[in-house]
Amino acid sequence: MNNSFLGLPALIAIASIAAGCKQEPTELSWASYGQLGSWKLLRYSAVDSPDDPIYCAAVTENIQGSSLRIVTHDSGFNVSVNGASPSTENERVDMYVYTDSHIADKTEFSGSFTDDPAFEYDHWLGKDLKPDDPLMKKIAVAETLSVSVYSPGNRSGNDWPESHYELHDASELLSTLSTCAGDSEASPVEQAPPSGAEYCAAGDQLPETGMCPSKARYLMHLPKGGADELATDCRWSVNDAALSDSEFLIYRAMSCGAQTSTLNPGSEDFPVALTANVAPTGDYTEGFGFDQSDSWSDPVVTVFRYDAETSYMTAIPRIAEDAAIKSGATYSDECRLEYDEFSGLEVINDYAEPDFESSNWAAPCGPLGAQEGATVLWSYLRPGYIAAIHFPFDGFFGIDWQTLTLVTQDADNEWKSQ
Repeated sequence: MNNSFLGLPALIAIASIAAGCKQEPTELSWASYGQLGSWKLLRYSAVDSPDDPIYCAAVTENIQGSSLRIVTHDSGFNVSVNGASPSTENERVDMYVYTDSHIADKTEFSGSFTDDPAFEYDHWLGKDLKPDDPLMKKIAVAETLSVSVYSPGNRSGNDWPESHYELHDASELLSTLSTCAGDSEASPVEQAPPSGAEYCAAGDQLPETGMCPSKARYLMHLPKGGADELATDCRWSVNDAALSDSEFLIYRAMSCGAQTSTLNPGSEDFPVALTANVAPTGDYTEGFGFDQSDSWSDPVVTVFRYDAETSYMTAIPRIAEDAAIKSGATYSDECRLEYDEFSGLEVINDYAEPDFESSNWAAPCGPLGAQEGATVLWSYLRPGYIAAIHFPFDGFFGIDWQTLTLVTQDADNEWKSQ
């Protein structure tokens, strides 16, 4: 298999150029059938019968520049991706697909290649799906589609690179495609995305940055949803918080009903301390000692700036020791920054034998080190920025701490995480 985009996630598409169907007419014409959100629609017909549609296609592009395509055919649809090209005739390539965050429920198959006259230099790799196929049913109600094509030896170092695509209202899209292909009198649709931004429905933009959730997920390298089990009325979403006029945090947050967990800045200068409002759910309230529908009054995250020329592994102990001095606490010579297997983040622990007679025995590394009843986890955000996460052992904030990402805009007003 020839990977034309080695090192980049493969492009995924749903196409119906008839794997398993008769070969298309050798001469086809195509015309725009309009736009449905982020999807560009095309209608195909024989050159000598332009008024008789043969099939219709929808193509959308993700943040990475990959394209997802959905095409009709006689018995349903086809899911395919470009970004790879066959090395031999009739070559098949292993791939898997899953919707939203349900990677454990992924569908694995060997994809086949098809061509499309409207995309002369692309080869689409995918699979035919009938409307009642379990995967097709999932796609119809999902918000994102993730696809991976087996690409051994690519520059990313990962033989199974993934691409994530926003489906938005796939059920409406599939209905529109069926009408396009089945009714020659059907009028093209026009529902264009907002200019100058990737598409998301009105009101879906994040409150502080104004970016679409799909953009935030891309910057955090996340599919839709999350792997953790949540209460039945809750799901993983994304949210943001302003650290300054030009610096923002984005993160994965729990949504329950109409409420989403939020981080709220309590200061205008660095270090910025943020409190939390937790989306209410009874499944997580019992036994934690606080009402999750109320705000958590103490800071749960503090974002620090440091000299970007300094390693964050050096900066964190310096910040912690300075905090200990300012608070009047001791800071043990044996305090060490180390990896915490439970959280996947960093933590400062005391390697000396604790002095139980000391009034500071519970916090030998100061207020930003491990202590009785709580700990402080450290997350590297980007050069010059780190976050201290004040994590009580009896609290749940509905925030995925590993996803904290600091973003800024470049000279072209594009959001960047590095």
